[in-house]
Amino acid sequence: MGPRLEIPIDPAWSPTAQAFVEQISIRYGISSDAANRLAEACGPLLEALLGQEFHHNDPTLQLFCRMIPGGFELVLADQGLPFDQEMWTRPQVAARLKALESQIDRLEFANLGLNGKETRLRKYFSVLPDEPHEAPTSQEPLSPLKEIRPFQEADARAVSRCIWRTYGYSYSVQDAVYLPDRLQAFNRDGRMRSLVAVNQENEVIGHMAYERSQVGDTLVTAGVAAVEPAYRSQGIASKMVPQLLDLARSEGVQSLHCYAVTSHPYSQRLVHSLEFQCCCIVLGASLFCFEGITTESNQRESMVGYYRALDPGALELTGPLYAPNRHRAMLEAICQHLKLKAHFEIPPARLELMPGESRLKVQESPPRKTAKIHVERYGAAILDRIRSYARHLRMQDYRCFQLTLPLYDPYTFHILKPLEKMGFFFSGLQFRSQGPCLLLQDLYGVTLDYQQLKVEDEMARELLSYVRTMEPEAV
Repeated sequence: MGPRLEIPIDPAWSPTAQAFVEQISIRYGISSDAANRLAEACGPLLEALLGQEFHHNDPTLQLFCRMIPGGFELVLADQGLPFDQEMWTRPQVAARLKALESQIDRLEFANLGLNGKETRLRKYFSVLPDEPHEAPTSQEPLSPLKEIRPFQEADARAVSRCIWRTYGYSYSVQDAVYLPDRLQAFNRDGRMRSLVAVNQENEVIGHMAYERSQVGDTLVTAGVAAVEPAYRSQGIASKMVPQLLDLARSEGVQSLHCYAVTSHPYSQRLVHSLEFQCCCIVLGASLFCFEGITTESNQRESMVGYYRALDPGALELTGPLYAPNRHRAMLEAICQHLKLKAHFEIPPARLELMPGESRLKVQESPPRKTAKIHVERYGAAILDRIRSYARHLRMQDYRCFQLTLPLYDPYTFHILKPLEKMGFFFSGLQFRSQGPCLLLQDLYGVTLDYQQLKVEDEMARELLSYVRTMEPEAV
């Protein structure tokens, strides 16, 4: 157990607690400026904890730190009124904690029964300084780029370190990128295909990959791009993408999708320059901005989704799509933008659900507090299944749910209205191996400042504006 502070339950002690937070953060390796911002952001939380109900005559609040892999955790423990989990996700309360969530990587409220309760703030170590900076300089000149080549198993440890130096532990889409053995296994069985950039000393200085949901899929997700900080601004990522596309073609990949953050425009510019086209907007996709990447954003990260067909045949849809009337015009505009040859039809007014169980595929990301729910088969209790799972996610404090509905299934035409009553709203077009899907989202206790979202191309701006009109809580 690390350093500990115990203070009376009295708001007058809040400055003492904030000073402890600042000093302990510095001791654990956080920069002075970042530690000061974290301590200041803790103010509203401390105000709430020091103003709650207690039974004892002399209640106290205990603050202590403990090390975790890649960072540290600050714990505030007390014997006060048990947490109402719903309270902390209500918009007015969430707004008070917005500044705090921008300074940490995870915030938890845990009721511990007879042991009282704990508020846990997790902070991962930043790889780079928080201040804007140029690429690190060295007394010795950097070894120049030698080649970009396919991943070899001996590269795994260096790739994991490269990703860590770029993002810290905040690249949580695949924890395999931090585990050399799993990185090797994924490349070995075809779930991932990686390229590495190496310098004249044969050191790995960059990485990029595409991933499959299942071995043999012809639709893949491109990403996991990382460049050693010392080699930034040398165009290494832009040199790697064409080779990644060539590798994908050689392995029978027909189309790719990828995502670019909205806290800065650079990744959007890169993918757009390579003929990827915008197809969706994913709001609040991550609990935090990537570590090691300096941005002006102080809210959950949002993404622009892109699509590109490598094989012209991927643009030829064999069957009709059943878009709900409310969003048909926008979906047609997206398909036209993608050069997707889609034919939209209206299904019969009365459509019976297939007998049997609904089938959902769910992917959860606990670090990001997000989940993806894909409807693979509509069954008689489909709405109850979605409602139940969304309730389960909210109880786990998940904030962003993505729901994809198969546009090639006529029942998608009819199910939109009850889903929108649940809180889901339009976010665009997404792709799965079986065909195009309608993407819906539900943000739980999340307020976004749309002015902070940076989108580059005209279609992305048009789609973002449309999504904003659909989001129930948009301000």
